[in-house]
Amino acid sequence: MTVVELADQLHALLLPGVECSVPSCQRLADKLQQVVVHLQQNCEGIAGPAALTDAPQKDADASDNVKRLSADEPEVPVTASVQQAAVMPVSRKSKRKLAKPFLIESYQQRYVALEVFYLGWQYHGFASQCGTEGTVEGLLFNAMQKAKLIAEGATWQQVNYSRCGRTDKGVSAAGQVIALLLRSASKTGEPALLEEDEMDYSLKLNKELPADIRVLAWCTVPADFSARFSTAHREYTYYIVQHGQLDIAAMQQSAAYFVGEHDFRNFCKLDLEHVKSFRRRILDFQVKKVQPAGTDGRALYALHVKGTAFLWHQVRCMAAVLMMVGNRLEHPEVVQQLLDIEQNPCKPQYRYASETLQIIEHAADRHRIGSSIYMHLAEKLKSDTYYVHQTINNERHSHGITAALHVKILKREKEPDIAQRLRAWSEIQSAHS
Repeated sequence: MTVVELADQLHALLLPGVECSVPSCQRLADKLQQVVVHLQQNCEGIAGPAALTDAPQKDADASDNVKRLSADEPEVPVTASVQQAAVMPVSRKSKRKLAKPFLIESYQQRYVALEVFYLGWQYHGFASQCGTEGTVEGLLFNAMQKAKLIAEGATWQQVNYSRCGRTDKGVSAAGQVIALLLRSASKTGEPALLEEDEMDYSLKLNKELPADIRVLAWCTVPADFSARFSTAHREYTYYIVQHGQLDIAAMQQSAAYFVGEHDFRNFCKLDLEHVKSFRRRILDFQVKKVQPAGTDGRALYALHVKGTAFLWHQVRCMAAVLMMVGNRLEHPEVVQQLLDIEQNPCKPQYRYASETLQIIEHAADRHRIGSSIYMHLAEKLKSDTYYVHQTINNERHSHGITAALHVKILKREKEPDIAQRLRAWSEIQSAHS
């Protein structure tokens, strides 16, 4: 029996009383031939197409290769099995079997610096933390693994990872910089690609990242480059939303005292485990009105500071004191007095400015790409909730406290001095060792 004859009989079995045209019969025969080929390749003891075409007619009892349907066997199971076999996706399954696993070890690596933009309002800071999800750094590493740019479970040491700095929960960045080894498009043993011929790391990563985290640019860097220690300077901008007018002249006078190298122990959150010196250099500090008061009476101000390095919460502490000066709750010289650690060795207790509108502007060495962060910032400022956060350290507004009840910052209760804290910290470490 030929395949065409078998197709004709199968059509009569499935659609009794319906005439089978020659093209339809031929298409059915082709499908049956594909099924037979597939069964022959995947099952033992199955006759091939030639056997079906050339085999002589034999009785059903004498046939060793083909089992025919007898009169007393039910038709439904045979029909169902033929229908299932006829629609089997032969070619796709074969392709899946031939697919080879992706071996990242077969590719070369390229040491690159990435410039990253992110809106930090919904993230738990930039740096990855043990037991904390939702960090910008964690999402970046997940994207790199999904894009097969680093191996699954790769450690920072294995990819020579470094970052310019960390930002707190809620802080955004327009130019954060990280550096690490990423997979190149060239395989091991092939000539290394020129930078212009390399894959677009920005495009590849942005496909895997959420919309509020973007890789703006990348470039190849030398082997001794460090995103932290090779950075020439860092810039931050702190935005203030204020009802009424701030005394910009007084704030600028006060901000000028920050410029230069000083001990900023009274303008930071102490981290004695990692930091023993609190001297930092501020290169520039500007205070300006970005947007005049609108119909709602709110104006937008910016504190822009540039320095070589910053302590933990240093920008927020400086912003808090300058806001008090701008609201005429403190005199401009208070900054100069707080920087004099001989006269004021212990930090007065005051609350930090909110992290919501602090932005790390520029962390790259001679490289910067503009971003749309200010557009997103303007959208955020439309919400009244952010006005409440921004005035948390404005003690004339935060809880209805009047200027007459404001306690001068130098007369407030002091935190323990550095020497006392270091002794206490050393005792704790000795007890645990």
